Amino acid sequence: MAEKMSDIGNYRETNEDFVDYDITKDYGFYIVCDGIGGHRAGEIASREAVELIRNYIREYYNRSIAPQILESAIQKANREVYRMSSEKAEYSGMGTTITCALDVGSEVFLAHAGDSSAYLIKDDRIAKLTRDHSLVQEMVDIGTLTEEEMVRHPQKNIITRSLGTKDELKLDILEVDKSHFDYMLLCTDGLTDYVTKEEMLQAHLNEPDNKKFVEMMVNLAKERGSQDNISLLIFGGDRR
Repeated sequence: MAEKMSDIGNYRETNEDFVDYDITKDYGFYIVCDGIGGHRAGEIASREAVELIRNYIREYYNRSIAPQILESAIQKANREVYRMSSEKAEYSGMGTTITCALDVGSEVFLAHAGDSSAYLIKDDRIAKLTRDHSLVQEMVDIGTLTEEEMVRHPQKNIITRSLGTKDELKLDILEVDKSHFDYMLLCTDGLTDYVTKEEMLQAHLNEPDNKKFVEMMVNLAKERGSQDNISLLIFGGDRR
């Protein structure tokens, strides 16, 4: 069974993350969003995005065109959040990262924009599936910054793609065969900035109960002084 947790963290006044899942007889849908924008606008952007995408998939799901349905749902949400940010001054500039997965049987389709993350756990190995759309990731790619320096860089939170900040969103959409993982983990940078993937793996090997695992991860990030909201979701390759 999937498990999720979202925590306001140590310092924030609001939780701008939103995490959810929707498991039906036909599919499993899992999503993590990390909102951006002041005056609670990020909180609104992430919640609206999740609800719009979830509801669109519920209405239009078709196994034969699952990745197209997923992209259409996200693009519709992007346009709606962008419209809201354009029409209300207090929402100006709001948006959200998005990392979500649509489990359709033997395959999972993953859509991603921003700096939230997806990881695959298989036996005693873990691998990051997504690539951050961020200024510091671009610096790593061209060799002016190491991955170790990236985590604490002062411009770490400048993202180059986000839902709702432009009228069209460029997405990464990946297809993953479910034989390639035992579990998939989706999370926001409030976790990944403070807990390494190796620590996530070891924690899950030590505590295979997913509910206890997500609680452990949130508590560990908070203990290490996470200055952001902390959210994660884990689900199994067999929709466990």
